Amino acid sequence: MRRTPMISIFLNSYNHEKFLRESIDSILGQTFTDYELIIKDDASTDSSWDIICNYSDSRIKAFRNETNRQRQFGHFLPGLRGQYVAMHNSDDVWEPTKLEKQVAYLEAYSEVGAVFTRVEFIDENSRPISGNIAFPINFFNQPNRDRFGWLNYFFYYGNALCHPSVLIRKECYEKCGCYRRGLVQLPDFDMWVRLCLKYEIHVLQEKLVNYRLLLDNANASSPTLTNLIRSNFEKLQIYQNYLALTNRDELVRVLPAIIRYEVGEYYNHRYLIARAALDKEDDPVCWLFGLQVLFDLLNDPREAAALKQYYQFTPNTFSQLSGSRDVFHEEVHQQEYQLVHFIKRKIWKWIKPLRDIENLLKKIKKN
Repeated sequence: MRRTPMISIFLNSYNHEKFLRESIDSILGQTFTDYELIIKDDASTDSSWDIICNYSDSRIKAFRNETNRQRQFGHFLPGLRGQYVAMHNSDDVWEPTKLEKQVAYLEAYSEVGAVFTRVEFIDENSRPISGNIAFPINFFNQPNRDRFGWLNYFFYYGNALCHPSVLIRKECYEKCGCYRRGLVQLPDFDMWVRLCLKYEIHVLQEKLVNYRLLLDNANASSPTLTNLIRSNFEKLQIYQNYLALTNRDELVRVLPAIIRYEVGEYYNHRYLIARAALDKEDDPVCWLFGLQVLFDLLNDPREAAALKQYYQFTPNTFSQLSGSRDVFHEEVHQQEYQLVHFIKRKIWKWIKPLRDIENLLKKIKKN
């Protein structure tokens, strides 16, 4: 019978032949050695699969998708045997003591569900990156907060935890759910929000992960137009997680802004979360989430009656809000429309006399 390893490491590989050996070697070079390494090659078209097959370490189990699944890896988690789970990317690199220090922390603090680390950004030649770049250098170098502070940060600022830095208890996936299908840009962010609804987390204040930034927006999380469009839809799904905050005291700790909308004799967590969402500055996706929650409440007769009685919130109030939150950037579209027609008028002002002259010349030539 096979002995159960303490850690299951999941490495997602796709077309990173240049970096893959360094990534795998950084796992095999860990000072903590009680693990299994599951490598899933996502139908790479370069030599990645050949590189993986050249490793003979008994701890490695490799699989290859027939078609590319775009970071859909949640289906592998139920088969992982370790007490803890680590996630890794085929272009990133771990420092040798990463797992050792993370295991020590989780063993010492049973209330913590996952431990992360700070991050060093590296370039394609594995050199540290410094200076002004599109991706903020200190993005993942976060201070520690309790889970309510993290949920507040996620709501107002977004993700700031590095996926390949995590070591998480497998039970967290069992109790919070795995990575959700259909999320490509933000599956880890969605996971961290659901995780903090139930567990404390911790960030080791050491840079134990080298996170590679590739040229020409080649990272899976790079701000390309397609990724930004997809991210907006995924953010909308992530905001829905906050509706699980039903306890009033916990909700106030996460979103203190709801206090201004509270009434003493009645409490509706969905209404209060929606109002906080609509008050968020310059976030049309969050506004859309808030409007949808209020719309659903108004179309439940019992909820609508309570909103009117206790919050003086009516369909007229809603229509004012829905008309003031420009969730689809209609003001920009209108400005673009007006600009295009202004330019057309100016061009026509110059073209019309030329056409008149052209028509006159044709008449003269004909005669």
